[in-house]
Amino acid sequence: MIAGVLLLSLVSCDGGSPTEPEVAPRPLPLRFALTGSATSEEEDGTSVSCFLDLHFELAENPRLTPGALEYTGVHGGSIRRTVLDAEGNGISLWPDVYGNVVARSIAPSSLQIEIPVNADAEGRFWRELSSFRGTLAPDGTATGHWSCAPFDIASGGYVDTSYTARGSWTLVAESQGVALDPPG
Repeated sequence: MIAGVLLLSLVSCDGGSPTEPEVAPRPLPLRFALTGSATSEEEDGTSVSCFLDLHFELAENPRLTPGALEYTGVHGGSIRRTVLDAEGNGISLWPDVYGNVVARSIAPSSLQIEIPVNADAEGRFWRELSSFRGTLAPDGTATGHWSCAPFDIASGGYVDTSYTARGSWTLVAESQGVALDPPG
């Protein structure tokens, strides 16, 4: 009986159940494209459509943090937002973008992309494009959801202040990357 109590004491002193093995984060492709769309049909007949066509180049040496691989790099591409009233009148803005990016592969299968310049930008449109979170598949592709907010402009007859469209995005590796030189 004493041996049984001693054995139980020894088993319970190790801190409980065995710990789960740590899962390493998946490496990200160094060049990838993120494309997406978002649409909305409003009660007043207004339609909103948005598109993403972004390309990313990451540095080859990611930083290992607890549970994540963190990459720095650049991104560029174009984004489009079109808002049309019931008669088909409206505004379409199609800016080209370029800037720094931080991308994280988070164990076991999450992805986070941060565009720092957008985090404090004026206008909800840009702030919504400051962070993308998604699910990373074993083949290096990823998917997620995004919101295409208004540009928050009302000037010269151009108005985009009211409607947010929701949609999805997909990330795929690029074998031959697009050169991402800064504009100008």
